[in-house]
Amino acid sequence: MTITSSAGAVALATFSEADQLWLARYCAYHSGDRDAAEDLAQETLVEAWRNHHKLRDLDKSKPWLAAIARNICQRWGRARGREAGRLADATTAQLEPLDQLDLLPDEVDLECDLERGEQIALLDRALALLPRDTRDIVVAHYVEGLPQAEIAARLGLTENAIAVRLYRGRRALRQLLVNDLRQDAAEYGFTAPSADRWSETRIWCPECGRSRLLARFEPAQGELSLRCATCDNVADNYLVQHRSHLHLFSDLKAYKPALNRVMEWADGYYRGGLDTGVARCTNCGRLASVEVMGSTRPLDGLRDLHGMRLLCSCRSESSCSIAGLALNTPEGRRFWRDHPRIRIQPLREAEICGRPAAVVTFASVNESAQLDVAFARDTLRILHIQVGAGR
Repeated sequence: MTITSSAGAVALATFSEADQLWLARYCAYHSGDRDAAEDLAQETLVEAWRNHHKLRDLDKSKPWLAAIARNICQRWGRARGREAGRLADATTAQLEPLDQLDLLPDEVDLECDLERGEQIALLDRALALLPRDTRDIVVAHYVEGLPQAEIAARLGLTENAIAVRLYRGRRALRQLLVNDLRQDAAEYGFTAPSADRWSETRIWCPECGRSRLLARFEPAQGELSLRCATCDNVADNYLVQHRSHLHLFSDLKAYKPALNRVMEWADGYYRGGLDTGVARCTNCGRLASVEVMGSTRPLDGLRDLHGMRLLCSCRSESSCSIAGLALNTPEGRRFWRDHPRIRIQPLREAEICGRPAAVVTFASVNESAQLDVAFARDTLRILHIQVGAGR
């Protein structure tokens, strides 16, 4: 029996440790998840070995592996999205009124992964605007991790020519992010947002679903303000206004990660205050009493009259509307991420397990999907959360 080796088998057999590091970096870039990158790289090698007979040219082994890695990363991303959806459905289905709030998942890592993925999408858009030859060199060096000498040999150019094109590519990317994609770049933290004026973001207002939110962000002062020109047409009326000495934004410089962090913080802070009746003032740090607002008011009035507030002896006041309490939950944050353009529906009365409830509903503008969060009228404890098809 004669045994022959294909080019693919030879390429894989000579795959060095440096090559493995390159492949892991490549998978981290395309998946947006450094923790999963090594497993994805190993899966790429397994898939490549199964199909090594398809590689005929050793010089094309890295582009061949890169194509396999991209497909595996895309497949992994789709599978992770489906799994997250199944977990959300299972968690919602298992929730019982009043006694299983501790089952709500912690999504800190998921938030970071999503932001990383959105940053990658923005860079992909910027790279797509570069001339093809420049883009190929930039990707080969900074994404695939190839040394300039190898790129030069592959393209039949001098190393000096490659260095010049890389410099020009970086400069062109910077210009694109500062000019053509400035607003997106500020939102994802590639350029600093303006702290002294309002800037329009790409985030749709979750109240009306008609306008994009305006933002003003000062990380060093711990201040983030978001408002909608359509809904909040009064100068001092905000959808979100966070001012504290908690240093939530010390490592951030973009609107969207800052909003995610505020929502996550607010979910624990306000719901913890509702559970205990007190919360520490974000201004002076002393315990402040929690007051439920609008428990006896009709639900067909102003939504902002329903919610909670903290009154401190230092005369500092903090509040969160019932709509904010609903959207800040892990389910609410996930629903807004999955359906970026949503709008709130009128509050409605319900009875859950014999208790009067107020139901907050957010509906997708473009899809048949909605989020329902039911609160006990007297305590604002969450009685039920449901994500499903819209009416």
